[in-house]
Amino acid sequence: MECFEIALINPKFHLLAQVLMQKIKKVCIYCASSDKIDPAYKEATRVLAKALVKNNTTIVYGGGARGLMGELADTVIQESGRIIGIMPHFMKEVEFHHKDVNEFIFTADMHERKKQFMVVKGCSYRLSRQIRSA
Repeated sequence: MECFEIALINPKFHLLAQVLMQKIKKVCIYCASSDKIDPAYKEATRVLAKALVKNNTTIVYGGGARGLMGELADTVIQESGRIIGIMPHFMKEVEFHHKDVNEFIFTADMHERKKQFMVVKGCSYRLSRQIRSA
C-alpha cells in the first residue's frame, strides 16, 4: 500500500491527485472529524472526493458524519460514488457514524479499526494542513 499525505491548500494537490487516481481503484482517506475546520480544507476535500468518484474509485474512511469525514462522505454520496466506513461499535452507539454511506465495517475497538484500514488495497491519503517531512 502506498501512502500519500496531501497538503490541501497546495496548488499542486489537484495535479498530484489526478496522476495518482489514474490507476487506483480503492483509497483509504484519513481525515478529521472536528467541525472546527477552515472552509478551505472542506472545499479541498470536496474537490478530491469528486475527482475520486469521477475516476470510479471506492473510498474507505473512518465512517464519521462530521468535519472533513462528513464533507467527504456527503460529497461522495451526492456524486453517486461508493464509500465504505470503518468504525468501532462504541462510536456507532453514540451516533458518530454517517448513516448514508454504502457499507459499514464495525469493529470491536480502535485497534481493530486500524487493522481494517491496513487491509485496504490501493493507497492511502492523509488530508492535512501541511506536508510534514519524515
